[in-house]
This record gives sequence, structure tokens and C-alpha cells, in this order.
Amino acid sequence: PGVPYRFRVRALNARTAEWSPFCGTLATSTMAAVPSRPTITRATPKPQLHCVEVQWESAAGSSSAPSNNNNNSNAGDRYVLEWREKGRSMGWVRADVSNEYEASVCSRVVRELKTGKQYQFRV
Repeated sequence: PGVPYRFRVRALNARTAEWSPFCGTLATSTMAAVPSRPTITRATPKPQLHCVEVQWESAAGSSSAPSNNNNNSNAGDRYVLEWREKGRSMGWVRADVSNEYEASVCSRVVRELKTGKQYQFRV
């Protein structure tokens, strides 16, 4: 991860079989390593609102609850929270329309759940 590369490019004209001059030197690097999977640390039911607040610990090892915004994860990290009814083979459902959450937010409220049902969550 993060290995730098430098390269130059030129093209071959298929009709004349002539090569173009090389372009200037370009630089890039490989992408950063994929972070470890986050761990769900708490799911707080709010039955009167038909929702659950799900909190997770980032790959960097710090959870960020609404009252605690000190997260050590990478600024570019993003999370997707999904849920499904426990024991059902239906696919996973994204928790809301925005789909991705910045690394500084390690909690989300999942709404419109049914009272008396069990659910599974994953980040």
C-alpha cells in the first residue's frame, strides 16, 4: 500500500506505425490498505420510536457515540450500515439513503423497525 510509481506514456499510430514522443513523467501511488472490519459495540433499542441506535468501533479502535467525538480512524474512511430481520434469508438493507458515513461518525439510527422482531446489523 502506498507504493509510489513514476511512468511515461507514448502511443503507436496504427495507420503509419510511427511512435509518438513520450509524454512528461507522471507519478502516482497504489491505494492505501483496506482497513480492518469495524466491530459493532452496542445496539440501543428505542421501541417507542421503532428504531435502534447502532454504534460501532472503527478499524482504528475508537467508537464515536453522540457524546464522544474522538475518533482515530482515517479521514477518508467511510462506512455502510446494513440490517436484516434475524432468521430471514432476505438480503441486507442499507440503513438510510445516504449509504455512507464519514469515519468521524461511528453510530447511526436505524428507523422503521417492527416491535417484537429481532434484527441483525453489519457495518
